[in-house]
Amino acid sequence: MKTITPRILFFVCILLAGSYCAFAQQTSLLQKLSKPQINTADHKNIQPAGSLQSAEKTTGTAYRIIQGTEAAYDGAAYTPVDSLALSYSGDRGSDLAKNLLQYDLGIEWAYNASTTSYNNYFKASQTFDAHNNILTNSYVYWIPWLSTYRNTSRTVNTYDANNNLLTALQQNWDTVANAWTNSSQDIYTYDANNNMLSELFQNWTSGAWVNNFQYQYTYDASNNMQTETYAYWSAGSWMNEYNYLFTYDSHNNIATDLQQEWTSGSWQNSNQSTYTYDAHENELQELDQYWSSGSWENNRRILSTYDGSNNQLTNATQDWASSAWENNSMYTYTYDSKNNQTSSIYQQWDHVGSVWVNNQRTRTTYTSFNQPQIITNDEWNTGGSIWQPSTGDQQERLYYQSYSTTGVENVAHTDGTVNIYPSPASNVISIDLNWNNAQPSVIAIYDATGRIYRQWQVSSATTYHAQVPVSDMPAGNYFVKVIGGQSQLEKTITIIH
Repeated sequence: MKTITPRILFFVCILLAGSYCAFAQQTSLLQKLSKPQINTADHKNIQPAGSLQSAEKTTGTAYRIIQGTEAAYDGAAYTPVDSLALSYSGDRGSDLAKNLLQYDLGIEWAYNASTTSYNNYFKASQTFDAHNNILTNSYVYWIPWLSTYRNTSRTVNTYDANNNLLTALQQNWDTVANAWTNSSQDIYTYDANNNMLSELFQNWTSGAWVNNFQYQYTYDASNNMQTETYAYWSAGSWMNEYNYLFTYDSHNNIATDLQQEWTSGSWQNSNQSTYTYDAHENELQELDQYWSSGSWENNRRILSTYDGSNNQLTNATQDWASSAWENNSMYTYTYDSKNNQTSSIYQQWDHVGSVWVNNQRTRTTYTSFNQPQIITNDEWNTGGSIWQPSTGDQQERLYYQSYSTTGVENVAHTDGTVNIYPSPASNVISIDLNWNNAQPSVIAIYDATGRIYRQWQVSSATTYHAQVPVSDMPAGNYFVKVIGGQSQLEKTITIIH
C-alpha cells in the first residue's frame, strides 16, 4: 500500500540523528542507522514525524542494537572506519525499520590507521518523557587539541497530549559564551485525527525568530493527504512555490500525484505520477509524466514484480524515447525463508548489447531473530565477470542485546564463555573464547572512560584463541567485551608495568 504523509520526515530523522559536525570527516555509523529506511520502490510510504518517538509496547523478549562496526575496503581487505556502542535503560530499544533508536548514550570512535587504534569521535545522549518521546538529543565531539569532549549541538522537543511532536528547537554551543544558542526551530500543528496540518521552519536571527519556509496539508475523510503546499518567506509575506494534489483508490492507495508550480499568480501543472496495483495492493507501475504545451508527455515509468509472499523481486526503471519505452536501470532482490531481504543487485541497461549489466550489490545476513547483522557492499568486475569489493566499498556489522519489553531490563544471552589470562598482565594476555553455537564476534578492550584500545572482528566459529600484546597500554583496569551475533560476554583485566 502506498500512502502519502509529510515529506519533511526526512529532516526530522536527521535532527534525531544529530547535526553534522564540522569536525566530522564522514557520515558516522550512528547517523546512517538513524536515517529513514525507505524502500526504493516505495519512496513515498513514510510515516508522520510524530510517530517516530514512541515504540510499540509488546510483552516478551526483544532485541536492540548495542554495538556496530564499519569497515571500508582498502584494495586488499576491509579495514576499520569507526565503531559504535549504544546503551539503554528500561524497555526502550531500537527498530531500524521504524527509524527508532531510543538509546540513552551512544559513543562512537574513529579508527586511526597510522596507530591501528580507535580515537574518540563523539558522544550522543538522549532523554525521554514518560511516553518514551525523545525530549533532548545532544551531541558532544572530541576536540583533539583540547583532549576533551565539547558540546556541539542539541535538539529540544515538545509534544502534545497525543504524543505528536509540537516543536523541535535546534541549538548550537557557543564556545565563547559557554552556553547554548538558538539556531532554528520547527513548529507543527495537527487536526483532531492527529494528521499534521502544518510545519513551520524558522531561523534565529539577531535575537528573534524569523520565518523561513512552511508546509501545509489537507486530508480527506479517510485521513489520506489530499494536498501539500510549500511556501517560503520573503519580504514579510509567504510566497507560494509548489504544491502536490493526491487522489486515492478504494483501498486508500495513492492513485495520482500531481505537482504544480506557482507561476504568475496561479498554479500551473508541472509533473504527474500515476500508480497501479495488483490484487494484493503491491505497486505494479509508477508512470511519471511532465506537462508540455497543454498535455501530459511520458517521461519515465517504474515496473515492479513480486513473489508469492508479496516480496518485491524486481524494480525496473524505463525512459520514454520518442515513441517507445527503453530500459534504464533495475534492482533485483532475493530473500531468505523468513522473507528477510538478503541481496539487492543494481543493474544498468546496455543499449548496444541490449542486455542488463551488473553494477552494484548489497548483501545482508541476519541473526536468528531476523535482525540485520552484516551488510556488505561490492561491485561487478566486468573484466573478471565476478562480484568483488572496490576501494571504498563498506561493510557494517551490528550486534544486539536481548531485553524484556515488560518494563524490566534483561541481560544479554550468554551462551558461551571467555577466559582471559594472566591478570594482572604486563606484556601479553591470552583470550580463550567458546560459543555454544557458531557465530561471528567483535572483541574490544576499553578503559573506564569508554576509550577503545583494541578492537577486532572474528569470523563465525565456536572457538577462538588469541594472544594480544598490551605492553603499550597504560597501567590500570580494563574491560574486555566480546559481542557475538546473539550474545555478549565481558571480563575485567588489570595491566601493570
